[in-house]
Amino acid sequence: MIRKVIRLAQKTHVVSLPARWVKRFSISKGDELELQEKGNTITISPKTDQNSSVTIVRIGPSFLRRMVDTPYRMGYHEIKFEYEDPSIYSKIENEVNNLMGFEIVSQGKGHCIAKNLAQGIESEFDTSLNRLFLVTIGFLEDIKDSKQDRFSEIAVAEQTTNRLAHFCKRMLNLGMTPDLMRSRSVYRIVSLLEEMGDNGKKICLHSGKFTQKEIKLLGNTIAQLRLAYLLFNRYDEKVLARYGKSEKENEKETIKLLKETPSLTLSAINTIIEQTKHLTEEIYPQSNSSEVV
Repeated sequence: MIRKVIRLAQKTHVVSLPARWVKRFSISKGDELELQEKGNTITISPKTDQNSSVTIVRIGPSFLRRMVDTPYRMGYHEIKFEYEDPSIYSKIENEVNNLMGFEIVSQGKGHCIAKNLAQGIESEFDTSLNRLFLVTIGFLEDIKDSKQDRFSEIAVAEQTTNRLAHFCKRMLNLGMTPDLMRSRSVYRIVSLLEEMGDNGKKICLHSGKFTQKEIKLLGNTIAQLRLAYLLFNRYDEKVLARYGKSEKENEKETIKLLKETPSLTLSAINTIIEQTKHLTEEIYPQSNSSEVV
């Protein structure tokens, strides 16, 4: 997108805002915007309301993780948790520690407040999404290359996948991403990567010893995901052809093995193959032409 610079008086330079962006965030005359300078890039975003909060009443042990994570992903900057059982606090604190930028700032009888204290991390979306891809790939590689007695240790690493996925979803819900037109597709990609981590964890916690065929198939599945990662960063027809071949071969081999010797490991690998397939459905060529709105 290209904008022309307008000069007012002698020292003031003005650039117009895209009409679609202004409408999306209901920007009006006199509103304040946040500007962040990083190298030769300036990021403009709507000023966040640091006073927005949500109260969760009578939070208990059931679905605690979901009740803590959901308002964070939705984009709230301050969250008040209320509970009757004092032992719940330590569990809330442990979960909040996995939310990038958030800390518990106060605690009272039957309640605590978590708040976003890391200003400026909104500009790290692209870096975090890229890292989510690499962490997911690395997690699956660790599973493939490790012995069964290390699986419980490796499973803990899946928390990093969740942490990055929650942050990316939060930024997408806040509209703090460079390409708003693709936000729905990217949200699905983030969800699928998070689910791949969940399936990797299932393999660690519930699978027995790998067979050589399962190890080979998991390796080929990781190679398929790597090609999807390359496509996401740069759409290339040659890479797409390699990906298509990999996908078909992995699907054919999985069906064959599931008929011969069905196992939880094969079922989880098959799900990851399908999730990678769905991920690539959200990837499409990007136009190199500059957009003027």
